[in-house]
Amino acid sequence: TSAARKPPPPVDAELALRLRAAAAPERRELLVELVRSQLAAVLNLDGQQLPARKARLMDLGLDSLMAVELRNRLGRSLGLARNLPSTLVFDYPTAEAIAAFLENTCLADAPPASTDPADAAPVESRAADRIAGLSDAEVEQMLLNRLEGKQERHP
Repeated sequence: TSAARKPPPPVDAELALRLRAAAAPERRELLVELVRSQLAAVLNLDGQQLPARKARLMDLGLDSLMAVELRNRLGRSLGLARNLPSTLVFDYPTAEAIAAFLENTCLADAPPASTDPADAAPVESRAADRIAGLSDAEVEQMLLNRLEGKQERHP
């Protein structure tokens, strides 16, 4: 009954700041809790009934429409500039797996924390802005470095 589901979340600027300030283990935990809470909202569970972090999402009764809703809720909560993959819950079937994907893909270039709430712009938007300012040769070198595992970062 989609009418009884909780409304979609707005961008959570406080969460964005906490994620940017967090060390890797804390960041992953914050993301796992975000996924679990959004999953509970999609499944219309009581706030006290968060799904287990390693539970397979499809085993919890998540169908394809709910999977799209979860993907959209996560993207909005994190303020992502682009949609997450439509196959997110099929490719990453647990809350932990989705959190790892979010951390490694969407938040990989998150800059250090800032105390200015205006700096809570979507992470992907900032990364795209940085890349847009690079020459073709610089972008090519950055991609080659990533592929070779050098993980070069650009401020």
